[in-house]
Amino acid sequence: MQSGGYLPTTNDVLSNVFSRAGALDDKDAAAIARLPCREILLKRENDIPSDSDYIFVLLDGWVCGYKLLSAGGRQICSIHIHGDAPHLRSLLPLDADLDYRALSDCRLGLVPAQLLRDLFHRSVMISRALLREVSISAGIAEEWVANIGRRRAIMRVAHLLCELACRLDAAHGKPQKAYIIPLTQADLADATGLSTVHVNRVLQELRGRRLVEFNGGHLSIPDWGRLVEIAGFDQKYLHLDGVRCCTL
Repeated sequence: MQSGGYLPTTNDVLSNVFSRAGALDDKDAAAIARLPCREILLKRENDIPSDSDYIFVLLDGWVCGYKLLSAGGRQICSIHIHGDAPHLRSLLPLDADLDYRALSDCRLGLVPAQLLRDLFHRSVMISRALLREVSISAGIAEEWVANIGRRRAIMRVAHLLCELACRLDAAHGKPQKAYIIPLTQADLADATGLSTVHVNRVLQELRGRRLVEFNGGHLSIPDWGRLVEIAGFDQKYLHLDGVRCCTL
């Protein structure tokens, strides 16, 4: 969990998400501000309760979307950080059936789903924002498929670390010197389609090349340019609106 500083409300996060497609008019902004919201706290490794009556946004902490395989394994299909609203896409029909689990202690904001649907039906800008978020999520999912399907192990892990660093830079509004990434090696394995042992070897190789330091959930990237080159990483698919990731 983040410590200190201003903690955003659910309405703040929704307003920020909906304004990414363009400035909201006063009527839409006021409607979002009036939405009744409540917050819940969730401990690491707990699943987010499935409730079709509510949509959740992530106010603090880390969450993953995942699928359990018939053989018992877990595939992490998406990772979300504070300020994300991954559950919004469930307002659309034929949404993918993902479960969500806390990767760290989390603070979630819950909003009545029907009230959001009413907003989408009434507001062109808000419906456009929803489609934009869904489109970006689809683009990230395509990049993850390419990562797992065609990249070598070291490229997979490096690519994921580059993505997370860029998204954290964007969330903070500027490049960070170091990152808190509360993922275990098992989490990295489930997100990259590797074994935990293989992830451990890759991280050792990246450390040996002095490309990353990743210990106890703390990540630093001494040589961003070389890590990007090894990963074949291009942040354009993230659509971060001009925020340029660059390790200081």
